[in-house]
Amino acid sequence: MKLTTECEVRMKAIMWNTSYDLQILKTFGMKFKKIKACAVQEVSFILPQKDQLLICCDGASRGNPGESSYGFISRNNEGECVIAITRGIGVARNFYAEIMAVLCAGEWAMNNGFRRLLFRSDSKTVIEAFKNCKLPWFS
Repeated sequence: MKLTTECEVRMKAIMWNTSYDLQILKTFGMKFKKIKACAVQEVSFILPQKDQLLICCDGASRGNPGESSYGFISRNNEGECVIAITRGIGVARNFYAEIMAVLCAGEWAMNNGFRRLLFRSDSKTVIEAFKNCKLPWFS
């Protein structure tokens, strides 16, 4: 316990100010650390129209390029989840992961008989790429 207390100066992590964090610090006789504050943010979305499918897509990579994956979730006009899919795509750039999310979601929807689709993405670059038909081609 003494060694842990002495190594306190090497700790760089930020605590979340939970009772568990405070209990651990007290047990080892350590000082309080910087606190990372959580901000509650209200999020809402509008459900699609009848016979429309809302598809929310996202892609990510750990590094750029790095280990990448994508995912999407689909909801109908009643707010019911139709499907949620995630897939790993290996080493790729973040942009490629975002593009693959939209392409694979669209392919899934078309293969399952959905024709009226409403896509949502947090990537402005991907939205512009689809609007301007400037998608990357891969061999």
